[in-house]
Amino acid sequence: ASVPEEYLQSTAGQATAHAPPPPPPGPPTAVVRMRGLPYTCSIEDVVAFFRGFDIIENGVLFGSDRIGRASGEAWVTFTSPDQAERAVATLNKRHIGNRYIDLLLAHR
Repeated sequence: ASVPEEYLQSTAGQATAHAPPPPPPGPPTAVVRMRGLPYTCSIEDVVAFFRGFDIIENGVLFGSDRIGRASGEAWVTFTSPDQAERAVATLNKRHIGNRYIDLLLAHR
């Protein structure tokens, strides 16, 4: 794949590619990204963390690195964008075990 000319910059006679700027965020979705999870975190731990909020069935997906180890991230799908927004506003920086958890709304 070629890099658009506007993203090439000359450095001492060598061209280097720069990624294009990210697109502006689209409308919020019902998905929340969790960062900072303990590597031993389970689905039950995530569901307990979000007690009082409505997660869809099979709505917790854990991230893993390229060899399959836990990455400390998860994506949680709620029943509505409003549920996701309220969860982030209420629970961001709360702890699971001794780790604080960053919560971010996913955008399209």
